[in-house]
Order: sequence, then C-alpha cells, then structure tokens
Amino acid sequence: MPFFNSSSPFYLSILDLAKQQTALNLLDSGVDANFLQPILSIIQDSISVGGNVNDLIDELNTYITGGDKGVGALKRYVTQVSNDSLTQFNANYNQAITSDLGFEFYKYTGTIIADSRPFCRDFVQKYYHKTEVEQLGMRINPFTSSSLTPPQLNGRIAGTNKSSIFTNRGGWQCRHYFSPLSTRQVPKATLMRNLNNGNWNPTEREIDLFLK
Repeated sequence: MPFFNSSSPFYLSILDLAKQQTALNLLDSGVDANFLQPILSIIQDSISVGGNVNDLIDELNTYITGGDKGVGALKRYVTQVSNDSLTQFNANYNQAITSDLGFEFYKYTGTIIADSRPFCRDFVQKYYHKTEVEQLGMRINPFTSSSLTPPQLNGRIAGTNKSSIFTNRGGWQCRHYFSPLSTRQVPKATLMRNLNNGNWNPTEREIDLFLK
C-alpha cells in the first residue's frame, strides 16, 4: 500500500472522492440491489405462498439483524462497503501516484485465502504491463488472449473496464492490489513478453540496462 501524506491537497482530493463513492454505495443503488431487493423478494415469496404474517416478520428480522443465527444482512452490507471503500481508496491513491511517475509495470500482489475468488487465484503474484492489466478489465486473459471464464468473473463489480480494473481489481471485497513497479523490478521474461507483443517501447538505455 502507498504511504499517505494526510495533509497534502492531492491526498485530500482523492479522499473526498472516496467519501462520495462510499455514500453512494450505502445510500443509493448499492443498498437497493444488495439490501432492499432481497427484502422485497422475501415479502413477495411469502405473499405468493400465502404465508403467515408473523412468520414473515420473523424471517425479515432474521435477514436484517441476524437474530440468533449470526450477523444480519445490514451489518454484512455496511461492513462490505466499508472494507471495499478503504481498499478502493488505497488503489486509487496508488494509481494516481503511478500515473504521475510514469510506471508501466505492475505485480498483482496479496495472499490467497480459503475463499479467494478464481480471478485472484489465477492472476495473483504475476507481473503485467499496464496494457495487460487493461486487458483483464476487458475480460481478456493477457497470457492466452482468450476470454476470462465465468468462474473468473465471480464477484466482479459491474462496469469494470480497462480503466476501473486498477481500482476494482478482483471484485467486491478484493484485498489484492495492482502494485506499480519500476522497470528494474520487473523480471526479464515479462519485459521480453511485452517488448515482443508491442506493449512496451523501451529506450536504448532501458534495453542496455534491463535486456542485455
């Protein structure tokens, strides 16, 4: 993760955008799709089978609060939005600095846990040129030029594209990052791959330093 200078105008402008996005997720279409729509479905299902009102109330209470069965949907949703907002803020800050420095290469970093999604399992700890990361955003596997498989799209944030992939990464609650690298940190095999496919146009000095 980047080091935050919390007093800089640059930091504060990105923080303001993060606050706005978090508010939208909590109060607008996000809460509708992730919290209200399931409630409406529970009510509709109960009506369609002629369910008992008290049973419906109990079911709604369990869904919203968790009742005696664990964490309710509202707390789960707020927790998810909070976690996603923090990691997306980190990714946005990281990407802004990367763009300013002109870095072209990335490593998809982070650890694998039991419920890591297929996208992250397949692409973590690998090196990419910016164009290859953008391909992932367009649902293309940069190593095979084939489309991403349905399992690799599980949990993907709607609207993810070649620009937002750097922020959205593997999807909801993803804790991996496309970490920027200087050219000297990139394996020669990755440099050669992107030289040969036309993604990377090194200077003569870079060729001398990193490819010979």
